[in-house]
Amino acid sequence: MPKAYHGSYKRAFTFFEVIIIVTVIGFIMGMALMNIEGLIPSSRLKQQSRQTADLIELSFSQAAIEGKDLAMYFDKETRTISLEYFFEDEEEENFYFEENANDLDEEEYFSGELEPLLVSDWDESISLETLLVETYNPDDEGRDFIIFTPLGTCDAAEIIWREESGITQKLELWPLLGKVTIEPIEDNAY
Repeated sequence: MPKAYHGSYKRAFTFFEVIIIVTVIGFIMGMALMNIEGLIPSSRLKQQSRQTADLIELSFSQAAIEGKDLAMYFDKETRTISLEYFFEDEEEENFYFEENANDLDEEEYFSGELEPLLVSDWDESISLETLLVETYNPDDEGRDFIIFTPLGTCDAAEIIWREESGITQKLELWPLLGKVTIEPIEDNAY
């Protein structure tokens, strides 16, 4: 009886194996792209602008929850944004401490100082180019600030962030609407 001929058998990838390989490669490339994106100046600037907008939206709601005026301070020296209680004069500050003496620890009460509710810093490659606020000037420490009231109002403000490469973004704070808009601006606009 003649032998059956079995030709050389070449194994190929199945469709399922190809799909798995493509998925794994796509996942790895996506992770690498996300890490590289953080190094791109425009990406860092967008991230800083979005973070500032989020802090502003948080400030609106926090002022309403606390029932107190809050100030968002921008400190160029320490490169920080902090959300703190706002006191226009010492009498108001003393009243706050007396009213809330039971809620504060002894050291904080007698020192007459409150820790900021929130502190955020910004990337070294990004600078606060301009902070135009409708009413207020810098405080005693030279920090610019925006006031948020429990009624959900604040000053109209314009914040301009600039990346060291020259890319610029503008945030506009709309007090009556309680929202922030973010838009890139041309280099020659400012």
